Amino acid sequence: MTGNFNIFSHQNSSHLHLVLKGYFDDISAHELLLTLKKNGRQVDHTFVHTNGLRKVSTFGETVFRSHASELKEIAPKIIFTEDYSSNLSFEPYAAPISATCKVPGEKA
Repeated sequence: MTGNFNIFSHQNSSHLHLVLKGYFDDISAHELLLTLKKNGRQVDHTFVHTNGLRKVSTFGETVFRSHASELKEIAPKIIFTEDYSSNLSFEPYAAPISATCKVPGEKA
């Protein structure tokens, strides 16, 4: 894990929430891919909240999208939210939503 990027997670019975914080680069892309592969099959939906990202590098975005096929099986259950959702979604596998979702435990 790069020192400038973190993934915070919260899971309830049917949903996994991943909150991304910091700078999203190629190493971050691989970390997110690994997290999604490891945990995405266990839930109905995975929400990836991007509002905590300071920046998404072009290379990080490219690396993440180039590996989208690795998530083909679970991608329809992955929902990207907030500021950088369009940067990280990998159509046609998953669609971003721009509406802000409340993360459990987060103050409004």
